[in-house]
Amino acid sequence: MIKLIVFDLDGTLLYSLEDIANSANYVLEKYGYQTFPIDNYRYFVGSGMHILLERILDKTIHQTPLFDTIETDFLAHYAIHKYDTSRPYPEIKYLLDALQQQNKMIAVASNKVDDAVRPLMDYFFPQITFNAALGSSPQRKIKPNPDIVNEIMRQCMVQNNETLYVGDSDIDILTAQNAGIKSVGALWGYRSKKELENAGANYLATSPTDILEIIANY
Repeated sequence: MIKLIVFDLDGTLLYSLEDIANSANYVLEKYGYQTFPIDNYRYFVGSGMHILLERILDKTIHQTPLFDTIETDFLAHYAIHKYDTSRPYPEIKYLLDALQQQNKMIAVASNKVDDAVRPLMDYFFPQITFNAALGSSPQRKIKPNPDIVNEIMRQCMVQNNETLYVGDSDIDILTAQNAGIKSVGALWGYRSKKELENAGANYLATSPTDILEIIANY
């Protein structure tokens, strides 16, 4: 029986691409670099804010004081603007309500900086009690390393076979595999069905409510 459902955040619970892209393009323009169309960020995000900046900035400034300054500015801008256009995907609130009514534990595992995760949950889902909501931190390696998911399972006191992971990218599917748990590929997110299939998703969900059927038939 599934007791705990762990969700990725960006591209799974929230459509947040524009706010991330706008903050990234803000610092690119500020420091004289070429900006990118918002849709390009579908493939830049997923591995955390630091790696996002590595992907969009010239390699010659990686591991330099300038990179650190740009990262600080990016995080400060995003902290202010993370609610501007972000929104839950359709049916997500219904899904979370239904899971809560079934007494399932609900958690979030994100590569977003830890300080940003809980405020987003509180803002967009005030009616939901999240048993855990963790992001990246110096104490945990980012996904697809299973550190974040393993910590969530420890906090919730559940076993691998009692946990289901839902995410929209190959990183999420690999995270689930590395944690020894089953995965659901979220087809409404940023990445493609082919990517999720090739990564080895155990299930594919066209809409969030499909997850209720997956759990019922698990």
